[in-house]
Amino acid sequence: MFNEDQNLAVIFNGEIYNFQELTAELMRAGHTFATRSDTEVLLHGYEQWGKEMLQKLRGMFTFAIWDRKNETLFCARDHFGIKPFYYYQNDAGELLFGSEIKSFLAHPGFKKELNEEQLPLYLSYQYSPGEDTFFKGVKKLMPAHWLEWKAGQLTVQRYWQPKFDPDDSRTLEEWEDEISAAMKESVQAHKIADVEVGSFLSSGVDSSYMAALAHVDKTFTVGFANKQYDETDYAQEFSKHIGSRITLTALRRRNTGPTWARSSTTWMSLWRMPLRSRCTLSTAKHPSRSRSACPARAPMNFSAGTTFIKSRLP
Repeated sequence: MFNEDQNLAVIFNGEIYNFQELTAELMRAGHTFATRSDTEVLLHGYEQWGKEMLQKLRGMFTFAIWDRKNETLFCARDHFGIKPFYYYQNDAGELLFGSEIKSFLAHPGFKKELNEEQLPLYLSYQYSPGEDTFFKGVKKLMPAHWLEWKAGQLTVQRYWQPKFDPDDSRTLEEWEDEISAAMKESVQAHKIADVEVGSFLSSGVDSSYMAALAHVDKTFTVGFANKQYDETDYAQEFSKHIGSRITLTALRRRNTGPTWARSSTTWMSLWRMPLRSRCTLSTAKHPSRSRSACPARAPMNFSAGTTFIKSRLP
């Protein structure tokens, strides 16, 4: 998307939850909007506030803004790193960036080299921590950081830091009321969408609380064929309690492969799942031993056209 004079262009992945308030503020400042989208807010916000726009954004996002006049690229990742962003600068000074590392593979200036230093970290933590990846030179833009590229020079800087300021003057009941009010307000902000809104429901405390606060018409639950681990009965009961229509699916494991495979990352690929879910590992950007990856992705296969209230709220 471009701004009015075609000087600024933006590509954007995510959602800006307070875009309506920011749109109103920018219109009062004299900006003219051609759409009602949150994407356009980034263009006019950057025109108005520059990098300080990040202090006003609320949401999950990564974006890149190209300033043609100043030949400057400005990119940013949301406060908690919900949306992924990877970048790579080659020997020629070219900058590659994207939400998946595999988008770099076809570029002739990209060197496909293994970063062996990541292996001990992966074996220790079961994922790849920090900004480095398993590809040499490929880095993650860390949460709450922005990136600026100009004339081959790259600058990365943090724009937000969480703070913990204990306040002992309030009672437990007062804190309970404030937390409850904050959760309700956050869930309502997430429900602003141009498609139907639903909720994941695992039957656990957090997803049940979100679904109850959201008052959605649909919930989506993934169960297991092995009843020892299946909790769909609880999810159905709770969904009925809050007046929501539940959609269920069950995951089944193939009876193949050695026993050791079921306790490793390979174990995840043994689920009998639709192709889209089986692609979880190939599109995961960097390795992870999280066994929840496939079950968490499964609802996407039967919930097209629905945006979700999730347990992790920015």
